[in-house]
Amino acid sequence: MEKGAGFIIVLLIASLILSGCIEGDIPKELPLGGSSGDAKDTDALIDDFEMDDYDSMDNLDDIIAKGEAAIPPLKEELKSEDPDRRWGATYAIGGIGFELDPDERDKVIPALKDGFDDEDPRLRQLSAGLAASFGDKSGLPILIEYLDDEELTFYAEPPEPYYVYSITVLRHYTGQDFGYDMEASAEENAEAIGKWWGWWNTNGESLSWVPGKSDEGRYIMK
Repeated sequence: MEKGAGFIIVLLIASLILSGCIEGDIPKELPLGGSSGDAKDTDALIDDFEMDDYDSMDNLDDIIAKGEAAIPPLKEELKSEDPDRRWGATYAIGGIGFELDPDERDKVIPALKDGFDDEDPRLRQLSAGLAASFGDKSGLPILIEYLDDEELTFYAEPPEPYYVYSITVLRHYTGQDFGYDMEASAEENAEAIGKWWGWWNTNGESLSWVPGKSDEGRYIMK
């Protein structure tokens, strides 16, 4: 399986939505693996997923290959007390969303927004990045929150800081940058981060999502 950490964002991204990424680029298609005829059910595939085992991402791609039929059991997994199961379910829901036609992707947003208040920062950021990539702008300020977070997270092999996913998604879907430098420290990026917050506070309410004709959409200011 080809692993696209830009989606694992988010998304893929992400999403969601970064593995060896070029600044501002997010894959237009999700890397998928497995078969829709896989005999293992969604619960069993989630059981075999482990956050510290990157190869077990194949299990989530097998769920994605099942399509919309997998969404109901995945929503149940979002209620799990195990953050790894919640993360895996969120990733898979995002992956299924990317496989839908652009004008149908908003149907997975409610499930993704359940993660906005999750106590696990990995899941919270992933949920925000995927929802934002499907047209829900309420995910954008959550991504901005992580622009100064240098902690390493499981989005790629090797792991990358939280801010990498946030700035990649923000740049890609808003067209803004404000001089943010991924090679600089959080302190050095303080001015750029302040401009991101200023942009959101000034324009957030008026931002409009314009769906892409064939794939991705963009946020524009009215």
